[in-house]
Amino acid sequence: MAFDTIAYVGPVKTTVTLPNDGVLVQPRKLGTRGGKIARYITIKIGAGLATKLAMHRDRHPMAVQLGRDNDAGKIALALDMQGQFIATKAKKGGSYTLTINESSAAGKFALAFDTFTRENVEVLKMQSGQHFCAFLATRGMLDAEG
Repeated sequence: MAFDTIAYVGPVKTTVTLPNDGVLVQPRKLGTRGGKIARYITIKIGAGLATKLAMHRDRHPMAVQLGRDNDAGKIALALDMQGQFIATKAKKGGSYTLTINESSAAGKFALAFDTFTRENVEVLKMQSGQHFCAFLATRGMLDAEG
């Protein structure tokens, strides 16, 4: 008997992993029942960073902010009881995932860019007592027109 190996042709699997004290940012897409494609962004917060942010519940309301002036190009994540974004704890490992939908990203973030990570993200405490962290986005993510 003779056999030929069939080459796998499909999407490239990412080898980017979530750093413990950092974030992993990736564009996502999901087919819907109506045949449309829903696009969104996920920001995964590593377990070590989540601990520094004082995250301990299964769900935390958060504010997502885009830097300007000296902080241009940065994204800030802040624990905020009035925050409209929800960070959900993973079943294992202590990390959290926050989703930015297409409508929220419109005019601010691209929905197609290379996945990226930021390690050793610094956590600061505001005068109000809220914890927040900020990290540098990539040009691809910030290219909302592209």
